[in-house]
Amino acid sequence: EHGITPSSIKKPFRQKFIDSKEKEDSQKASYSRDIQDIIEMKDKTSTDKLAEELEKEMRRAAKNLNFEKAAFIRDKIADVRGREN
Repeated sequence: EHGITPSSIKKPFRQKFIDSKEKEDSQKASYSRDIQDIIEMKDKTSTDKLAEELEKEMRRAAKNLNFEKAAFIRDKIADVRGREN
């Protein structure tokens, strides 16, 4: 009657959010693989040495303001130290 055709609202933010979430998931998977590689090297080094190396990596991540990576590494340190006991 008025010549108006309904259409969906297109918001670019949604796609940016989805892309950001996919990137974050990809990074977490990468961190997990990196940490798993380090843990597998445990045969070559002591648990204390492994925890020490992970702490250095955690501090480096925090210094670079990558707090998610730092928290992930912190959790892995707890796993490594938990296995020690």
